[in-house]
Amino acid sequence: GIELALRPNTFLWNSQDLAELNGHLERMAPRYPAIRLPMEILHGENDQTVWASVHSQPLHDKVRDSNLTMLPGVGHMMQHIAEGEVIAAIEKLARPV
Repeated sequence: GIELALRPNTFLWNSQDLAELNGHLERMAPRYPAIRLPMEILHGENDQTVWASVHSQPLHDKVRDSNLTMLPGVGHMMQHIAEGEVIAAIEKLARPV
């Protein structure tokens, strides 16, 4: 909850993560095409924190064996709202080939 997010150390760490995120993404993104593992990407259509057009869609476009599922009516914390879809994606990747 909000009380946890506003603890001084948590607030500091989250702020540092946000400040450094774009730099990390700029360094990682050129390596996306080299990923050779199956990938399930889930994104909430109503996510106002992380934009699919900036994160999930470009990742999907660059990873050959990826599947992007947009979850209607779901926001940022999909694991709380769409638990079944999250579990299904994990189980799909965990199945023996």
